Amino acid sequence: MTNLTTIFEAIIALIGAVLTCIVIPLIKEKTTVAQRQKLEALVKTAVYAAEQIFANVEKAGDAKKDCVVAYLEKKGYKVNVNILEDDLNNMIEAAVYQMNAEKGE
Repeated sequence: MTNLTTIFEAIIALIGAVLTCIVIPLIKEKTTVAQRQKLEALVKTAVYAAEQIFANVEKAGDAKKDCVVAYLEKKGYKVNVNILEDDLNNMIEAAVYQMNAEKGE
């Protein structure tokens, strides 16, 4: 009778390698995209809220950004830990641009 243990160990090792090299990175990539989409939606909501809150205040750019950052921190995101400052600034600018385009400005 032939000992199949070595063959089964090789198959299990191969399956482990496939999971490690292909499947897990795909899962990580998908969750990263979903997390980024969620963050972008939160930034958009925060920007719209800040614009409404400071609608009658001149030169309130810093206050608006602080409002956005505070909202994100309440949701569990930390600037410079979860979000790079440049990424946050770009997301805020994109949300402001979209909001102004929707208003026709």
